[in-house]
Order: sequence, then structure tokens, then C-alpha cells
Amino acid sequence: MENFSFNSDNLNKVYEAIEESDFLAIDGEFSGISDGPSVSALTNGFDTPEERYQKLKKVKCLP
Repeated sequence: MENFSFNSDNLNKVYEAIEESDFLAIDGEFSGISDGPSVSALTNGFDTPEERYQKLKKVKCLP
């Protein structure tokens, strides 16, 4: 669904789908918003999930 085609009929479909769901995942696609270093500059393939989280939460993404 694109934002230009979103209307109240679509919103009702979203509400219905949420009600029928066992879980909900939202991907906001905010990867292009940043005023700090890139993720790859901060993390590496050897970081544990906790290390990666601690590094990334320090990045200021929005003013």
C-alpha cells in the first residue's frame, strides 16, 4: 500500500487485519534518516546482539 492510495476504507482494512492477527510487525523504512555515522561504521559481524544494540542506541537519528 502506498501512502498516496491510503484512505479511510484502507484504514478499516488495516484495523480488521490487526484484530485478526496473532502478531504485528511494522517496518518503517527509516534507513535513510540519519545525521550520524552509518550502521556499518559502528558495528561489525562479531558484535553480540547486546553490543550492537548498545552501539546503535547511541546514534542520534532525529534532531
